[in-house]
Formats: sequence, structure tokens, C-alpha cells
Amino acid sequence: MASEREKEVFEIDRFLAEPKTLIGPLPRWGKSKFFGKTEPEMEAKWPIADSLGIVGRGQLRFALRLERRQCPSVPVIYGGKSVLRLDLEEPHVCEPNPHWAQYLIDIPAQVCGSHIHTWAGNRQFILDQEVWEIPCRLPLNSRIKKLDQAVPWLASQINISLEPDQHGFSLPGSLF
Repeated sequence: MASEREKEVFEIDRFLAEPKTLIGPLPRWGKSKFFGKTEPEMEAKWPIADSLGIVGRGQLRFALRLERRQCPSVPVIYGGKSVLRLDLEEPHVCEPNPHWAQYLIDIPAQVCGSHIHTWAGNRQFILDQEVWEIPCRLPLNSRIKKLDQAVPWLASQINISLEPDQHGFSLPGSLF
């Protein structure tokens, strides 16, 4: 019999594999506490619907620390948990992968610049741990430098079809 965590992981597998759409026009940026820091933050949420158009437990969430305005994060949230995350980052910022990632295929020991925390790279770790974290990362294609480039790429990776008016989501023009 599958544990609750295994059931949750299988549900996320299904969610990521099935065709999806984003509901509505481009989302609006607003104040946030996503990162849990004291610095000002902003976020935007975009609901995800399944192939029948039913909005479920998934959303794209765009998070931005104002002191690092050009480096947003785009977590894919399912059931309140981050299941993968795309981070746009300055090229000189480097972060190590966890030691267990060395046993995975094509996972570098360190990633510099923009990257993605994939479900495939973190799925087994989530099954093996009590804490829900997605620490393993892969470098993002170096041609993806801005949010309006990252959103269509991310959508293509997780089977989200974008409508023509859903392209061009970008950083907020003004802050608060």
C-alpha cells in the first residue's frame, strides 16, 4: 500500500504529464512574503487548469525580491508545495548541488547563473525525506535571460499550452 507521500508524488507526476492551460490574462504583481524575508517582495499567481478547463491545485507563482529585481523565481506550485522552480540569476552567482545529486545523470556539482530545479531531479529525494525540498538544480539554457522568455519555455516543459494573449509576462514596471 502506498504511503501518503507516495500518493502525493504520483499525483504530481500525473499533474505534470497531463495537458494544461493557464487561466485568464497575464497576472498582476502584488506585495508578497513568499521568501519569508524582511525585505520587500512581490509576487503574481497564475492558476493552472487541466485539459477539461478545471482549475485544480496547481499554479505558476512568480516571486521577486525587490533588492534583486532582475532575478525572479517561478515556482510551479501543486497542492501548496513547490514541485519545480525556475530561477533567473546573474551569471556569476554559483550554487552547489547537494552531494546525492552526483549520482544522477547530467547533474553538475555546481550551477552558475539561471537554473531550474526539476521534478525529475528532485522526485526521489522528496520520496526519501520528510521535509519537502527541491535542492537539485540544472543550468538553464543561457539564451533564456528574461521572464518573458522563461515563461514559454517553462510552459513547454510541463505541458502548458499558452494562448496568444498569455505571452509577454514580464517584471513589474513600477514597484509598489
